[in-house]
Amino acid sequence: MKDILTRTISGIIYVALFVIALLLGWPFFLGLTAIFAILGIIEFNRLTSPENSLVALFIDGLATIMIVLTPSIFTPHGLHWGAFFGFSVLGCFLLRLIITLFDYSPSAFSNLAHSVFGVIYVGLPLALLNATYMMLPECKWVVLCMLILIWLNDTGAFCFGSMLGKRKLCERLSPKKSWEGFWGGMGCCLAFSVAAFYIFRFFPLVSWLIFGALVCLFSTWGDLLESLIKRSMHAKDSGHLIPGHGGILDRIDSLLLVAPVTFIFTVVMVFWYGTLI
Repeated sequence: MKDILTRTISGIIYVALFVIALLLGWPFFLGLTAIFAILGIIEFNRLTSPENSLVALFIDGLATIMIVLTPSIFTPHGLHWGAFFGFSVLGCFLLRLIITLFDYSPSAFSNLAHSVFGVIYVGLPLALLNATYMMLPECKWVVLCMLILIWLNDTGAFCFGSMLGKRKLCERLSPKKSWEGFWGGMGCCLAFSVAAFYIFRFFPLVSWLIFGALVCLFSTWGDLLESLIKRSMHAKDSGHLIPGHGGILDRIDSLLLVAPVTFIFTVVMVFWYGTLI
């Protein structure tokens, strides 16, 4: 009971941070995602390559932040900043390759591979989340709906899985996940999609339902992907930053796969309809 209460309080604080930053405007939203990015890449490095040098970790962190901030190109007068961040990412990548030449450990190439994957795994989705947020003024509501769908999917999967779960969804990676929980999460997402259609009217109902189903599917895959990374590294959690949840990666694992899908979906909708409203 105490663990559930701790997890709930931590979850509420996490949700509140996202919602407040989203409503305050793009500088705050960019700042929050940048903080999540640096915490995430530090956790990823500790999880996969704890023997990495501080210099390598610094470059990985810098590259990740630069990627996350690149969508500032969409902000007023942001073209020069976007170009600066983009070229900085390229510079960090080249520097990281050169530093590997001076890594004399047997796992030098493995460390490099983990670093490149970590920057892409953490940085790119958060960058696409920012790009979606800043695409059009109304897109912040799409991001908000995406976040709500992720949270509803997690809650629905947990509740239905706890009460009805019998058939394992993917026992190899996550023994507690069940098909009953998955369909419970899907039902919650589809129900909210119907409500979102009547609240926002951005897309037709069928588009909202497709969006809700996609968020549920990729949210589940995102959770399983992080479980695969942790199992490969023989770790239970990615860190201990968030009480009741583990690390920041344990909290944003679903988001890291849902954000790119949301970006693609929003671009298709804007292209198809010309605007959101």
